[in-house]
Amino acid sequence: MRMISNRISVDDSKKLSVVILGKVERWKESLLLYWLLAWSFCGAVFAYQFFGDSPFQYSIPMLIMLLFFLYFEIKMIKVFFYRRSGYEHIKFGEEELIIQNKFFSRGKENHYKTNEIENFYQAEHSSKNFFSFMEDSFWVIGGQRIYFSYRNKKVILGIQLNEVEVKRLLSLLNGQLKQSKKNYRMSIKQSKNAI
Repeated sequence: MRMISNRISVDDSKKLSVVILGKVERWKESLLLYWLLAWSFCGAVFAYQFFGDSPFQYSIPMLIMLLFFLYFEIKMIKVFFYRRSGYEHIKFGEEELIIQNKFFSRGKENHYKTNEIENFYQAEHSSKNFFSFMEDSFWVIGGQRIYFSYRNKKVILGIQLNEVEVKRLLSLLNGQLKQSKKNYRMSIKQSKNAI
C-alpha cells in the first residue's frame, strides 16, 4: 500500500484499490461538532415550544421550523461522521468497478461493468462559481472531481480532491481500466477458442 497524498492510499498489488479519506483538519472537525451541538440546542428549543403549551396559532410555524431543523440535523450528523471516520472506496474486480462511500465500515456498493465504462475524466470546476465554492466546503459531502459515463449516465467520484490528486488518480484509474478491458477481451477470446 502506498500513499499518493495525505488523504489517498492506493493498493495495486493485485487489482487497483483506492481509499479516499473524508478527514479534515482537527479544528474544522471541532467547528463541525460545535455547530452540531448549537443546532441541536436550537432544535430542543423548537421541540419544547411545539410540544409545550404554546397557543395553537404557533403550532404550524413551529412544526415547519422543527421539520427544517430535523432535515439539517440529519445532514450535519452525516457530514460529521463522514469527516470523522468515513471514506470513499474505489476498487476494481475481475470484470467490474466497485464504488462505495463508507461510514463506520458500512455503505452501499455500486457495481459497474468495466467493459461498459469509456474512460475517467476530470469534472468541470470553477473556483469563481458560488456553488463550486459551497461544494468545496468542509461542512458538505460533495465536490466530486472525477466522472465516467455508464449506460448513458454520469457517475461521479473523488470527493473534494485537489488538482494534483485528480491528475494522479485519473492516471491510475484509466491505466487500470485499460488493463481490465484488455483482460476481459482476452478471457472472451479464450472462451471462444475453448469451444
